[in-house]
Amino acid sequence: LRFLKETVEKPGQIRIDLRSMPRTIVDSYRSVFETLKDIPKSLFTLSILVSTSVFFVSLVNPFWIVRAKEVMGVTTQQWGTMMLITGLINVALSIPAGRLIDRVSRRWVLGLCFITGSAPTILFLRCTTFNQLLVLSVATTVTNVFMNPAFQAIFADMVPREKRGR
Repeated sequence: LRFLKETVEKPGQIRIDLRSMPRTIVDSYRSVFETLKDIPKSLFTLSILVSTSVFFVSLVNPFWIVRAKEVMGVTTQQWGTMMLITGLINVALSIPAGRLIDRVSRRWVLGLCFITGSAPTILFLRCTTFNQLLVLSVATTVTNVFMNPAFQAIFADMVPREKRGR
């Protein structure tokens, strides 16, 4: 809190009541469309790439557990153990990954993550044991730990300063 700075000039004068809510919603959506018109083409392209990636990962992800259970015979306890391990790795590496991304090229990190991130997806179809699945899940987690802050940093860099936060 010590480093945060208030950007609203008169913070006590922002009032939201039920009567002004419809107008506020209309103004908000109008502002979104105005902002979208002004974004750089490269930012729009990156947004489409990320949205498409998130869509397909969300579409396929639920089937991993079905395949793991039906084909590999992974138990609920094993799946929970794997989720615990990948969750711990995610938490442990998040801050160091963000620091590393700030020091090296964000694009280089993203490119490397895309290349290495595709391998576990392909190799998943060849998995036959829990240990193989665990190794692939850890590899995927490490890739995602670096990919997410790299995308966020690139988005922040590509948005003009006067448009940030909109």
